[in-house]
Amino acid sequence: MKKIVFLFLLSLPVLLFAQTPESNEDNCFVQYMKLFEKRGGNEVVDGVYDDVIISIRNGTQCDCYRGKVKVENKAIRSVYIRYSDGSYDLYEPNYKYKDDWLVVAGKSKTRVTNDDKLVDIFFPSLLRPKKKDYEKAPLPDPDDL
Repeated sequence: MKKIVFLFLLSLPVLLFAQTPESNEDNCFVQYMKLFEKRGGNEVVDGVYDDVIISIRNGTQCDCYRGKVKVENKAIRSVYIRYSDGSYDLYEPNYKYKDDWLVVAGKSKTRVTNDDKLVDIFFPSLLRPKKKDYEKAPLPDPDDL
């Protein structure tokens, strides 16, 4: 009986951690969100931006693509996903809500498609520059003491 309990306790960590999903800490959406939360973003102006990041999340799955968007009145009007050869394809899923797709501080509001995918667009060109760090003083040389 002691052997059975010992074997069960020994295999318990394997059983507990075998089915844990991958950490979402490494996905592209989380990384861009952390970056924009830390540095902030400038306000968008009307025009075409061909350097955006399109994040499409479905459950725990997340994919990010390079793309291009057209912005009018601080709202996204059209979205294009970039192919590896440099060409673009219009991305127009059916959205649950017909609200304007506003851009605030370099990032779009999240939109939900009819098949429950979450779509966000990041504007890296609107990202604020890194804050300056203080320069550390050098340590004294032991011979100078």
